[in-house]
Amino acid sequence: MVISPYAKQGYIDHQTLSHDAYLKFIEDVFMGGQRLDPRTDARPDPRPNVRENDPQLGDLRSDFKFRQKPVRPVLLNPTPAPGSPAALVVDVKAPRTVSLAVGRKKLGLKVTCNDDCQATATGSLNGVANGTQAAQGASTVPAGRQRKLVVHLTQGALKTIRGHGSARLKLTLVVHSRIGPVRTIHRGLRISG
Repeated sequence: MVISPYAKQGYIDHQTLSHDAYLKFIEDVFMGGQRLDPRTDARPDPRPNVRENDPQLGDLRSDFKFRQKPVRPVLLNPTPAPGSPAALVVDVKAPRTVSLAVGRKKLGLKVTCNDDCQATATGSLNGVANGTQAAQGASTVPAGRQRKLVVHLTQGALKTIRGHGSARLKLTLVVHSRIGPVRTIHRGLRISG
């Protein structure tokens, strides 16, 4: 892995590289291509030859763009809390409005997580007594893949929506995974009967 403000972003190097490639890079960039030769630099060096001249050795200069504007560094916390978990990232796509055609009793959400997760949805309708569950659904979501979470409306919710012509559904999604903490996400949508 190459970390530098001049490294090519997203570049995958398929060359044969060794520690000698780093020495070759330093010699090429900072010494104008002059090689540190154990026979001539007057320092003890156990190497039998100058391996930077080996034709199969890759050239690290292809991993860099020295003419680009330097990329700003990403500063990491040098003393993170011991055992602090990675963050669970969840993306939920929900329609703003849903029309209940004859016989339709459910709606779909699209959920994506950065880790294998379990998403559970519950919902309540505005104007209905608190504690009255109007919708529920659950789905297991594989890491990095979008999965449909089907939310089923209760008979009481369907009756209320059709009786009033429409209602506002407040959904609460609770998402669990191996990496913490548990995420709670709220979405509101209008349902017309």
